[in-house]
Amino acid sequence: AYCSVFDRALSLEEIQELQFKPHSITKGALGMWDLTSESATVIKDQSSAGNDLTVDISPLVSYDGPPVSFPQMQG
Repeated sequence: AYCSVFDRALSLEEIQELQFKPHSITKGALGMWDLTSESATVIKDQSSAGNDLTVDISPLVSYDGPPVSFPQMQG
């Protein structure tokens, strides 16, 4: 999986391009990360912004229900 964050809205064409060529759009990139590493505690930013990610590798707690629940909305 790849993650990219931009300081602008992307066009539909840019979004479609990123599906097949991750990190191919660099204009306005605040960070671009390859999240496929299973053992890294620091994931290097592949953009020129230098925003490396620090990964917390603490044990993951799993529950039977969804991680977030929302109260029933009235309306």
